[in-house]
Amino acid sequence: MSLSDIATTPAATGIIALAGLFVSFVSLFVAIHTQIFVRRRRHKALLSPTEGFFIVPAKQHHDCEYATQDGESHKVKEITLLPHSEVGVDMILECKVAFAHNEIAVGFLGNDAAKPYAKEYFNRFIEVGDGQRVVPGDEKDRNTHYIDKHKFYHVRGAQAQTRSLGSVIAAGFTIVTREPGLYPVRIDLPGDEIEGSIWHLFITVEDQPTIAMKCMFTEHRHMPCATEIQARRFNASCHSSSSKESGGDG
Repeated sequence: MSLSDIATTPAATGIIALAGLFVSFVSLFVAIHTQIFVRRRRHKALLSPTEGFFIVPAKQHHDCEYATQDGESHKVKEITLLPHSEVGVDMILECKVAFAHNEIAVGFLGNDAAKPYAKEYFNRFIEVGDGQRVVPGDEKDRNTHYIDKHKFYHVRGAQAQTRSLGSVIAAGFTIVTREPGLYPVRIDLPGDEIEGSIWHLFITVEDQPTIAMKCMFTEHRHMPCATEIQARRFNASCHSSSSKESGGDG
């Protein structure tokens, strides 16, 4: 019996049909998995696309008004500031997924009349160059930053920003504090696919610090900073003028 004769037998025809059906089923499963499950997983990841931290800079980089410094940079989840003060606060966003966003909105939850707010963009990661300090509404540089009626600061550029997995967004703001309290930080990252948010940062406003700042760097877990970074008191009444004088040198 030749191969052509075998291929035309009922048994062989049935096997070929089953194989074709199996291939079709696998193709359908892959398509459904890609369209539904993978997209759902990405949608979930984009709801919180970054991990946020405040940065206590190394003392050789620049001054930190609210925390004692050493020769290492430290990343923390909560900081303590004096009431009725202005202070530069540095932060980073570590990207957990690749995504694109149109702006970064930073604000605090709480009573609009009592909670802190960012009055200007002040990125001391930039030592020299454009964009270190941006004042919303400044007609000289015609920037697109603005503060909304709920005291959220919006960092907007001319075009969308694309971030890769593992990249780090460095930012900083001059924060104005008012009444004492614990204020959760909310950071929104609106983009073409979905708006992601960060909720796990806090600023405590009080005269005497009661919350210990703890470094979250994995390589620092056995160092004293992992237990507590000592708070530093600054002169709130004169800090605003001194920060303006020193702001241009990063």
